[in-house]
Formats: sequence, C-alpha cells, structure tokens
Amino acid sequence: MAAAETILVVEDDRTISDGLREILTHVGYDAIPCYTGGEALALLQEGPVDLVLLDVMLPDMTGYEVLAQLRRRAEFDSPVVFLTGMAEVDHKVRGLELGAIDYVTKPFDPRELLARIRRALRASAQYREAMRDVPDGPGPVPNPDPKTDPALATLPFRDRLGEQRQTPRKVISAIFATVSNLEHLAEDLDTGEIQQECLRVQQVCAQVAESYSGRLARDVGDAIVAVFGLAHAVPDAPARATSAALHIQRAISRQRDGRNAARACPHLRVAVSSQELPVGSDFADRAQRTSAVGDIISIAGQLEPLCPPGKVLITAPTLRWLGRGFLAKAASAIAVKGREGSIQTFLVDLAPQ
Repeated sequence: MAAAETILVVEDDRTISDGLREILTHVGYDAIPCYTGGEALALLQEGPVDLVLLDVMLPDMTGYEVLAQLRRRAEFDSPVVFLTGMAEVDHKVRGLELGAIDYVTKPFDPRELLARIRRALRASAQYREAMRDVPDGPGPVPNPDPKTDPALATLPFRDRLGEQRQTPRKVISAIFATVSNLEHLAEDLDTGEIQQECLRVQQVCAQVAESYSGRLARDVGDAIVAVFGLAHAVPDAPARATSAALHIQRAISRQRDGRNAARACPHLRVAVSSQELPVGSDFADRAQRTSAVGDIISIAGQLEPLCPPGKVLITAPTLRWLGRGFLAKAASAIAVKGREGSIQTFLVDLAPQ
C-alpha cells in the first residue's frame, strides 16, 4: 500500500487550519499543520513534503516571503498552492512569478480545493517525470586532455609562484528563459491552466536543451536555466546554446500557431551568456566552479528582462564565439551587477540557408 501524500498546511487561523486538516485527512492525505512562516521554513528544512498549502497573510512574514526563501534552497521542489482572501490579479501574478503552482481564494468550496490540490500534485508528478532523465544541475567539471580535446584552448597565466605556464580553458554558455506575459495569462486563464502552460514550456526547454547537449538546472521561480559545455566538453557551447534558444522560441511559436487564436498563450524572453573558464586541477574546487557558473547564469538573468518577447538576446562574448550561420543586430549595452563597465548585447537569429 502506497504511503499517503503529505501536505504541509501553513495557516495561522486555527479554525481554518483545523478545517483544512479535516478535509485533507478525510480523503487520505497526511496533513501537517503549522501556524507561522518561520515554523514552516523549519519544518521543511527537516524533510520534504508532497505539497505546501500556504496562506499569504501570516503573523511573522508573508507567504510570498516564505516561498522566496524556499526557492533559494537547492533541495526544495515541492509544489506550493497559495491560500488567501485576496483575489486581485496582481496578487495571483506575484505568487505565480515566485513559482507557486496554483492560487485558491477564501472562502473556498472543499471540492474545488481538493480538485486544485489533485491537479497540483498531478502537474508536479508530470514535471518530475519529464525531468527524470535530465540532470538536476551542473555537475563537476571533468579534467580532459587539452592536447586531444578540441573544446579546450591553452592560454598563459601565472600561478602563485609567478611562473607562466599553460592552463586548459573552455567556454561555458547559459540560457535564461522566462514566460514574459504571466499577467496577461492570469486575465484569461485560471491558475491551474497557467501552470499547465508553464509545464509545457518547461518540457519544451528541457527537450531542446538536452538535444543540444545542454544540462537543465533547477527552475528559478518562473525561469528556466540550461548550461552548455560544462559536463560535456564541446568546442561550440555558445553556438549550441544560441541554437537551442532559437529552437525553443520557434517551438513555442508553433504551439501558439496551433492553438485557438482567442486563447492566451505563453511568450518567452530568452537570453544567452558565455564565458571562458579554466578546467583541470587549477580549477578543481567545486565551490569555485559553482560560483563561476553562477556568474554566467546571473548575467543571462540580467539580460533577460531587456529581451523583447519571442526573441533571443546574447552577450558580445557569445557572439564572438558563435561562428557562421547566425545574424546579429546590436542592441543596448547593459551594466552588470558586480562588474565594472558594461556588456554589449545583440539580438540574434539564424542566417538564411
């Protein structure tokens, strides 16, 4: 007999909390009550649950703040359903942008609540199945031979003793993509339908990234992140990442073209960033590697809001390593947090055959 699915009920009103527990346990769920955001964060630190039912207005912090902290935990991937008395579209959009899977407004009908919980659990299971064969995030950098690996170039540098020698390096690229029209979707679709649309986008991104030898990292709120050239040394990571980004946009566009014109559909903004990193024993510390890759993803994330919906925006280093087969149009230069100067960006497309 399968174990009961566990739902953490985060609700400060004891009467509502007791009622929720009764509804959930009656249909076979294991309901765990807690009454503050801090208590929820502590409980989820001890172990995962299958779903979090989260009130927005809590005595110590908002549900939005709780979810934002949870999303910063690499191990947290439970679906979150907001429970609140606020029905305005802005509140729903804010919760969805933080990564909530659905939004239930008080007062609620128990049948509707259970239907949304079942749908959320089902969507979460479908997402995990779609991601089953996709790596969870960047793995360790291998130590390939720079003499035989075409992805590596030898560049001089000085070690701690001041001796110049050769160190293998390779180019890493990252895609950062988000759904740009969540607010418009929230006007036409309910939160469950929005979640299904976002799930389709995630599945497309995962399949396309994998076909170009990319590795899908954890989703960041409503963003999808993929890294290229890290686990597998390839000589053309920027071209693979840019091709994947353009392929994703075309796939999403084809999905829109096949739908009813009256139905709102997702639009994506996609950005690509690239950077050279050393490999081998001189760059063997995992924390150092993770920080360096995080910088590449961060730059792509800062580019993404500037990208027009349906387009792909890349950095100048990415363009430099692209090679033939692409058309680029200069866009704006952006200031990047933590760096001096600015980075020139370009809108890119495939060149005509």
